[in-house]
Order: sequence, then structure tokens, then C-alpha cells
Amino acid sequence: MALIRLNNQSLTSVTALPAADGSNLTGIVSGMDLVHSATATSGSSFDWTGASTDYDQYLVYFNIDPSADVVLNVRVYDNAGTPALKTGSTDYGHGSINEGAGSAVNNNTASNIQIHTGAGGDGANEFMTGHFFFLNPMNSNFFTSLSGCVNGDSTGSAHIVQWFAGQRLAAEENKGFSLYLSTGTFTNASIKIFGMG
Repeated sequence: MALIRLNNQSLTSVTALPAADGSNLTGIVSGMDLVHSATATSGSSFDWTGASTDYDQYLVYFNIDPSADVVLNVRVYDNAGTPALKTGSTDYGHGSINEGAGSAVNNNTASNIQIHTGAGGDGANEFMTGHFFFLNPMNSNFFTSLSGCVNGDSTGSAHIVQWFAGQRLAAEENKGFSLYLSTGTFTNASIKIFGMG
């Protein structure tokens, strides 16, 4: 094999190089694994109950074109035999700020986590796209938390962005979440969920 030089240092005792597709690499942990994806042209929620101890956190990407002016919300599922949504009036705390650095929401006794409060509608180009981290869902030593950002357009076709964070106000295992509209249905929507570390 020819000698390979890198920054004036020689690589010695090289017997093989990794295949271009990585097929002969071992012991490598993937950075992100796609664990779920879905699309919808009806309905009003994406519900997922696939969280496991294989991952500490999840990264969620979504695109939503709703049929009406909406608030976009999240609730979590418990880890019972048949997971149930946590819907109590003091189950969550959450807050968000908008692009003008104004507080859009600040609520420490809520029945859901609002992740976007003023975008989407039935007009042309009134949609939402965003992401959030779903943190510690299967770790009963910490609260399950969400944090992320949503871009959208208001009913007047004005850009709106909100950064948000929220958590389930109990240290418990949570099997998944429901991302849902306050009213109306999906005209066109998609979601992808990636498991991380």
C-alpha cells in the first residue's frame, strides 16, 4: 500500500481503509436514527407512542398546512400498559417568545404545551414548519421537556416565528406525544422523528 501523508505525519501500519459506504466500520453509534415518519391530508393530530430507552432524546421535524386559524399544541403520553394522554389542568408548564422578543405565552399551570399561537390558516401559504427536541421521555429522574422553534404565516400572510420550551410537570416515563391543532384539520402535513443518543 502507498504511504499516505497528512499534515507532515505518516500513517503507519495501515492494513485496510474503511469502505466508502461504511459497511466495514464497527462500534460506531449513529448520530440520529429515523424512528418514525408520517404524512396526513386529514385529521388534526400526529400521535406517536414509540419512545424507548434506546434513546435519551428525539428530534422532531414537521410541516403543517391547516384548514383553519390554529394554535399548535403538544401533550405527552404516560408509559402505562396502554399509554394515555396527560390532559390535567396543571400537567404542564410552558413559555414562548416571538420574533419581536415579546412573550407570547407564559403559563405554569396548563393542560398542554402551546408551541405556536398565531400562525396557519385557510389562506394561501398560511402554514407552519418547525422542529423540537423531545428530551428525557423515558427517564423518570427528570421531567420530560420540549424546546424548539416554529415558523409560520399569519392570516394576513405576515411571517411569525416563535421559540418555545415546556415540560411535563412530573418526573415520570412518557411513551410519546401528540402534536395537535386547536381547531380544524390538516390539509397537508408531515412529521419525522429521529432518535438521538
